[in-house]
Amino acid sequence: MGKIAIVTDSTSAISQAEAADLGDVFVVPITVNINGQSYREGIDITNKQFYDTLATLKNYQQPHHRLRKKCLTSMISWLRMAMMKFSVFI
Repeated sequence: MGKIAIVTDSTSAISQAEAADLGDVFVVPITVNINGQSYREGIDITNKQFYDTLATLKNYQQPHHRLRKKCLTSMISWLRMAMMKFSVFI
């Protein structure tokens, strides 16, 4: 049987450091956009920073479809790279 990896996104609240300690657990960062600036959750912005900033915003909206496509493309690229190393994903 091939090697198994557990893949989750950053909304799981598992940090990159915790994932590294667990072994073959990988956290794909979700990209969030705040006031036109993109951040990779858990890399460019912490969960605390995100929620603190969210609390101060007067309004917020869903991202434009082009931004959603950019985020999805980034995640797909990461998964393709990981698929070369692992045969089973959970």
